[in-house]
Amino acid sequence: MTLLTFYSDPSHGYLEATRDQLVELGVDPAEITSYSYQRDNSKGGLTYYLEEDCDAALYIDALDSRGIPYDVDEIYSDDSFVRRLSHVTH
Repeated sequence: MTLLTFYSDPSHGYLEATRDQLVELGVDPAEITSYSYQRDNSKGGLTYYLEEDCDAALYIDALDSRGIPYDVDEIYSDDSFVRRLSHVTH
C-alpha cells in the first residue's frame, strides 16, 4: 500500500510526489504544469506538489493503471506552506 500525502487549504489542494516517483510510474515531469509547486528535497531531487485539478490526476492514473493500491493522508491548513514554494518551471 502506497501512502500519498495531500495538502489542502480553504481553496485548493496539492498531492506530494517526488520526481523519482513520477519517473518510476512513467509520468514525464515535463507534463507537470506551472499550477503545481516544487522544491528541492533532502535527497538532491525535486518534490512536486501536484495541483489537484489536473496534475495530481497524472500520478493517480499512473498508480491505477499499474494496479498499485494507495491511501491518502490529507493534511489541512488554513495557510498551507505549499503556496510559499516555487511554481513548477521547465
